[in-house]
Amino acid sequence: MNNQLDLLKHLSSLEFLLLSNNRLTDGAIAGAFDSAPALKRLFLDGNLLASIPAGLPVWRSCVWRLELCHNHLRQVPRQLPPGLRSLALTHNQIHSVSPDAFCWGQVALSGLLQVWLEHNLSHMGRLDSRAFRCLRGPQILRFY
Repeated sequence: MNNQLDLLKHLSSLEFLLLSNNRLTDGAIAGAFDSAPALKRLFLDGNLLASIPAGLPVWRSCVWRLELCHNHLRQVPRQLPPGLRSLALTHNQIHSVSPDAFCWGQVALSGLLQVWLEHNLSHMGRLDSRAFRCLRGPQILRFY
């Protein structure tokens, strides 16, 4: 897969990228977005991602919408793009949400406005109330 994603290195003005249902793994995306500083919307849903490598270079870009539905994620990814406004994590295997999942450092508030967590293995009663303390209002948080 890495060879196929090498094409992305030549797309520096790319703003929208749809990589849904491509059986991508964690290793395949590790360096795939190094040269995409203009990327705003990234769709990685329907792949085989078990985690998102922290600090991907793409996170320094202007990504404001990230779709990670229908993967194998066990936790909310960390060190997400600071400009992120919409995060979709439905149909994964997320058991819990850590207390600093949506925080940008110790005190910084997240810019997230929409978070979708439906159809995961977490239960509302088991969620740490501190997990959402860094979200600004108003937001849309969706659980089922």
